Amino acid sequence: MTLEQRCLSLARIGVSWKTKLRKSYPEIGSQIIRSCASVGANLSEAKRAESKKDWTHKTKVSLKEADETLFWLRVIHQNIEPCENQIQEVNYLIGILVNTLSRAGKNKT
Repeated sequence: MTLEQRCLSLARIGVSWKTKLRKSYPEIGSQIIRSCASVGANLSEAKRAESKKDWTHKTKVSLKEADETLFWLRVIHQNIEPCENQIQEVNYLIGILVNTLSRAGKNKT
């Protein structure tokens, strides 16, 4: 699965949780849809970055949003409904982003 596909999948996860939590936990649903969708949105913006610095900034924002998504999934997992597979997927995505940023930092020219 490509990074873009993983981001789209994450956005679908956010939509699903937003729907599931609409009545019982609307605040959590609102937070998770924002963080899930923001990962892919910021990476999409990074594709059209105006500079290496801009690309790095947008990719770091995606990483922060992925971290926030992980937080909300842990809240859901511990208090509402098990979602271990989704937590694993976000952890994998975080690993990809960390690795990407690390390699980009080593390739500075």
